Amino acid sequence: MNLDLGRKMAEHAVGPMPVDEFIKLIPECPSHPDAVMPDSRDAFSKVPKCEGEDFKNKCSLYDPINEAFNSTRKTSQGRMIRCPGITFYNTSVQPGPGKYPTKVDGSGYAQEHLEFVKDAGTSVILSRPSFWQLFWEAKMTDFAGENGVLFEHITDEKKERVIADFGQTSFYAVQMLANQYRDFAFSISMTDDTARLLRWDRSGVIFSEAIHYRKNPKPLCQFLWRFGNANSLQRGADMSVQQVVTEVEEVLFRDTVKAHVKLQLGLTDEKEVDKALEKHYEPGQVCIVEVFEHREDQSLSSSSKSRSQEQEQARAETRKFLVSRPVTSPCSLASRSTRGSWAVDLQTKTIVFLKDCWRAKVEAVDMEGLTLQNLRASGVDVGVPTVVCHGDVLVYVESHAKMAVSSTLTSKYTEDSWNKASRSVRSRTHYRMVTAEVGYALQETFAGTRELISGLPGCVPWSVTIYLLILLYNELHSVLYNAITLANVMHRDISSTNIILVADKIHNFGKRVAYVIDWEFAVAASRQGKHEDWWKTGTVPFMCISSLPSMPGVEGHHTHFFGYDVESLVYVALYCGLYRLPWKSYSGEPSPVLSAKPL
Repeated sequence: MNLDLGRKMAEHAVGPMPVDEFIKLIPECPSHPDAVMPDSRDAFSKVPKCEGEDFKNKCSLYDPINEAFNSTRKTSQGRMIRCPGITFYNTSVQPGPGKYPTKVDGSGYAQEHLEFVKDAGTSVILSRPSFWQLFWEAKMTDFAGENGVLFEHITDEKKERVIADFGQTSFYAVQMLANQYRDFAFSISMTDDTARLLRWDRSGVIFSEAIHYRKNPKPLCQFLWRFGNANSLQRGADMSVQQVVTEVEEVLFRDTVKAHVKLQLGLTDEKEVDKALEKHYEPGQVCIVEVFEHREDQSLSSSSKSRSQEQEQARAETRKFLVSRPVTSPCSLASRSTRGSWAVDLQTKTIVFLKDCWRAKVEAVDMEGLTLQNLRASGVDVGVPTVVCHGDVLVYVESHAKMAVSSTLTSKYTEDSWNKASRSVRSRTHYRMVTAEVGYALQETFAGTRELISGLPGCVPWSVTIYLLILLYNELHSVLYNAITLANVMHRDISSTNIILVADKIHNFGKRVAYVIDWEFAVAASRQGKHEDWWKTGTVPFMCISSLPSMPGVEGHHTHFFGYDVESLVYVALYCGLYRLPWKSYSGEPSPVLSAKPL
């Protein structure tokens, strides 16, 4: 996995950025300028060299590097730590919870989070990506040569090992961004002689020139100093998310979601309800997410507006929603990185669905919220979600004293003269959309459930597929047909997770209504000529055969037809029908093909 991820991330890497320019990505703190940072001389003198007697393997670097990062020295303003407010720990053998352990070599935690990362029994500090502020990894070989070209300086059998190491570091960045509300994150890659600074976002990664920290430790010390004195926004935190809520707000969220779980699943047993509630709610982990309402005439980047006017306008046009555990989380870095959550509207106190993603800027593809509004305005009002609000996420840019759309930074440097890596990194914009319909995915709760039994009394296994086919073609086919005939819009990503079943006061459990969701790749048939060749979309297991990436003769210009979406419906029906059949032998693990992610 790490080898494939390393190769993939190399396609989204930009560098080597000059060290001075990289350090400027974190502004100098006015109250703690670089001039007063601790002396950097001999800062890393105790880090062993690979040819030294006290060096056995890369593990020999762990504690000395942490000690160097955590060191304190006298300054003109008293004794100060190298990276204020951050403490680094050796977590290489202390994995945190979860299916995939993240035994990162060095975890940097804020002082206020230490109580949350300790093992309850031993008080040992664990590797917890949900609380990392900064992490570092030790490697035997640098992933780039002195010229900054990735992997080309390695010509022997170690090359795959180095690529896999880069993939491992990328995996840790994926975990950090998936487990926190973040726009970007920083890390450091260390060898026994060099260090590289890395900045990760949803377009890819920027890596710096190599810092020879033995000869010149100042740049690395300067980065640590600035990072330690930076505020949460400058460290990459998503400031449109409020992490602390009142007890009243948490109770509102819990009770509203619990009532909706009962309605959707037809449950009466409180133990079953509480079990189902765990998917959406974790006690003490409720937060408020802001959604800025999109307007066609908004121009918040105008330099003529003052700071107070910008912030006041943003505040007036922002809706707030309570969320807890997401039902979908991003599992890759340079992607749409969709996070979907059941949410409670603080304005109406009702249940809604909040979708958070990083949309690509493509001329032929509109914001998903605009697409849904267009569908309903054109008469497609059945089987299509209702938009409550939607819009790009806004951040306040201190250097320009104005509000701006939150977008990725990596792509802005692809054409710089120093970039020896990828030049095809695509820009992405942070976007949120809230819809009124909240239910469960077709694959998740329909096939093989009590709903199927109530729909087909005395059904036999083969009737599952037949019933699903009838359902899909009677309800979902009409949705797609109306979309193309009334609004000239094609979905282009039909899958088992892009169809949900929703119960309401009229259509209760057993008679739920099917909705087609995730219209973010939808496009007007008349605008397909504006597509780039790579915009073949879909979830691989359900894609039209003639559109599959590996099929011969499909390279070059690609045109999507309505029939392709219909073909995908057939595959969804077959998959959902077969998924719950009483197989004699079933491992419980999904097929690697069926678990493939959307293109």
